[in-house]
Amino acid sequence: LHISKILHPFADKIRFPLMALSSKFPSKKIIHILPPPPIKDMKDADFTEVFQGYFDKFGQVDSSLRLKWYNSYCWILGRVLGKIGVSVLHAPTAALTEEGFLAVEFAEGLTHGNTSYAELVWQQIKERYLS
Repeated sequence: LHISKILHPFADKIRFPLMALSSKFPSKKIIHILPPPPIKDMKDADFTEVFQGYFDKFGQVDSSLRLKWYNSYCWILGRVLGKIGVSVLHAPTAALTEEGFLAVEFAEGLTHGNTSYAELVWQQIKERYLS
């Protein structure tokens, strides 16, 4: 089973609503903000959201595998959305470790960026799309 067969349905769930937006507002630029990457060590998370029970039962997935899945998802989503004219905004480089994980100081839980992360995203939007 190839990773893209698993990830393409997730990309389609984002593509279809954005296709509708694009057709409703054909003169507007549509931008999709990609999620932040995972943090390297899940033990550094301030909370585990809904996942603690799964961790207790199955353990934690290796960080390099989580980053591989994240990067594959972003790549697939970028290609899928690019075909319909939607741009993607990647995670701000300043919020990442050298390896490409989300730096702990920009994380909130396991899967979200915090307010400092949002400020960096907003800066990217202003620089790329509003200036």
